[in-house]
Amino acid sequence: PSLSKEFFKNEVLKVDEQANKKDSAYWSSIRAVPLTSEEIRDYHEKDSIEKIRRTDRYRDSADAVRNRVKLRDFFLGYDYQRTKNNLFISLPGLITDGVQYNTVEGLNLSYKFNLNKNFEDFRKFDVAGKVRYGFSNELWGGELGFNYLYKPKKFTSYGLKVKSIAEQYNQLDPISPIVNSLYSLFLNENFMKMFKETGIEGNYFTELYNGVFFSSLVRYMQRDPLRNTSDVLFIDDKSKLFTSNDPRNAFTHDSMFTTNRAFTAEFSFTFRFRQKFHTLPNQKVITGSKYPRLNITYKRAFPVLNTTADYDLLSATVSDQIKLGLLGRLGYRIRGGGFLDTKKLYFMDFKYFLGNQTIFNTNDYLSSFRLLPYYTFSADRWFAEAHAEHHFQGLLFGRIPLLKKSNMQELIGIHALSSNKLDYYYEVNFGIEKIFRVIRFDYVLGYSAYDNLKQGFTFGLELRF
Repeated sequence: PSLSKEFFKNEVLKVDEQANKKDSAYWSSIRAVPLTSEEIRDYHEKDSIEKIRRTDRYRDSADAVRNRVKLRDFFLGYDYQRTKNNLFISLPGLITDGVQYNTVEGLNLSYKFNLNKNFEDFRKFDVAGKVRYGFSNELWGGELGFNYLYKPKKFTSYGLKVKSIAEQYNQLDPISPIVNSLYSLFLNENFMKMFKETGIEGNYFTELYNGVFFSSLVRYMQRDPLRNTSDVLFIDDKSKLFTSNDPRNAFTHDSMFTTNRAFTAEFSFTFRFRQKFHTLPNQKVITGSKYPRLNITYKRAFPVLNTTADYDLLSATVSDQIKLGLLGRLGYRIRGGGFLDTKKLYFMDFKYFLGNQTIFNTNDYLSSFRLLPYYTFSADRWFAEAHAEHHFQGLLFGRIPLLKKSNMQELIGIHALSSNKLDYYYEVNFGIEKIFRVIRFDYVLGYSAYDNLKQGFTFGLELRF
């Protein structure tokens, strides 16, 4: 038929709320072609199986098998579920969290839990907590928060968190605790830099209109400096010394900041233009968009309630994943912004970049650099960065008989950074992913205004520590 362009809307599919409540007589009256005998038997069989799977006896027996504790759970984590109540509890293992080492806390125990309660109408309630103790500085820490998704069709949720715990200056955690532990104990490199943060925060998220999302985050925090209290190591390299916990000065604590407080409010709008979606009973499912995603964020620190931080930060991000058929897929992310006002700006308020100074890359590949120092070039005025990676998805290796069977895939990436602290920095990485299905290897070339040409390699895992 001849259909106008306005006929096809962003809503691709809609399932009426009463669709699964009609009886067989209704469907027989409107079905254009009667069901075959094979289809009738298939429906009866699937209905019977579904009825059995919804009984408490079946769910309890299935949970009893899944919830058995195995030796690997102590190292990789343990998940408990009670299906009939839609309750799920997740606990980390000794490797994924548990025992770590850093020069600030020394040997430390960090344990967290996550509890999820799902409801029949797709509402969801999450509770997450963490307890942390450093044996060297004898510092306890902890946090407890909840998040409640109460309008699934609008993705509307709110949450609250209270905390008093040691954090990395860049709270995106550019170096994972286990990697830092290995580098500190065996290579005399203590890359992780930390401070203590105590306070409360609240968040809100919703979809204002199809493809237009709004989020807010309000925080009131006290920030306290921390110093190195441990120099334990397994292999002592006499040519190296542990650096101080001050990211700006490697050899002295004299420039450490003084205790301060900050009251900040952050507002963000995300736009997914012409977003396609499915409407289901009590739920909306986003299927994507052929246009890039735009995010605009404004952050303001108010000097009120006995706080001293006073600044404005405006930033924007454009990102997309482009499918190119047999040629693979291209992903990119471009981000930029600056401080509109900096009457009082502390180092933990700077704009950080996801760098890496180890052979392990545990950060998001489209947001991070492989050879950039973690804090040296953190911006306090303006910044711009761009990341792009093309995944060939076996376009080249698939033509080589031996490599084709390995399922390995090739990729190439380009990354760039410029800020008021660094005129330019470029990286090019050539990678192989899906080595043994989970390993990724990258060879990286970096060029900058401060260090000319350098090179290195990194390994990454699909598992996140």
